[in-house]
Amino acid sequence: MLQAAHPADTFGRGYLESRKAVDDGYIWPFARHEMVSAGAITERMVEDVAALVNDGGDAPCVALVDLVRLGWLQAQVDRCGAKAFALYEAAHPQPRALTGNRSTVRRSGWRQEAACFALLAIPFGLWARAMIAGIV
Repeated sequence: MLQAAHPADTFGRGYLESRKAVDDGYIWPFARHEMVSAGAITERMVEDVAALVNDGGDAPCVALVDLVRLGWLQAQVDRCGAKAFALYEAAHPQPRALTGNRSTVRRSGWRQEAACFALLAIPFGLWARAMIAGIV
């Protein structure tokens, strides 16, 4: 016997909870709080996470509590939420942002910034040296 492509069994509740094609597109036949199949719940949560991220602007911050606000039960979020976030992040890899907060991480233009600093610091140092030599 072949295994089903969907994580839930083909002829059980998981099959009934899967997305259905209708004339206008796809629908979920059950409300979020009525779903029980882990595979279908995870699949729908991934869609919800994607929608939350797309609605979040330039720097979206999406957490598990946002799924509860959409209508998921806390038990469903505890069971499938982390997996849904992991699946979303695997499907949408983000380039790692370089920040200058640590000494091991360099900003992309640090060479230009160092050259500008040197051009400012050298004349100031020469001026300070002349002032000190004139005083003493």
